[in-house]
Amino acid sequence: MSSSTFTPTVDGLRLVGTTLYGNQWQTRLAADLGISIRTIRYWTSGQKRIPSYQWRYMAALLDDRAHECKHLSGSILSMI
Repeated sequence: MSSSTFTPTVDGLRLVGTTLYGNQWQTRLAADLGISIRTIRYWTSGQKRIPSYQWRYMAALLDDRAHECKHLSGSILSMI
C-alpha cells in the first residue's frame, strides 16, 4: 500500500483506486460508484472534474473496506 498523502486530484483518485482494488482499479471503482468507465477515464485524463460528492462515496468505500479488513483480522486472531 502506498504511503502517499491524499489530495483531491487525479493522483488522489489513483491512490484511492489502487488502495481499494490494485492496479486494475478503474472498472471496479466505476462499478462501485455506479458510473461508467468512460467517466473514470475522463477524470484520469483531466477532461472532467471529479465531483466532491464522489470523493465522499470513495471515502465510504474505503471505510467499508477498512471495516471488512478489521472484521477479518479479528476472525483470524480468534481462531489461532
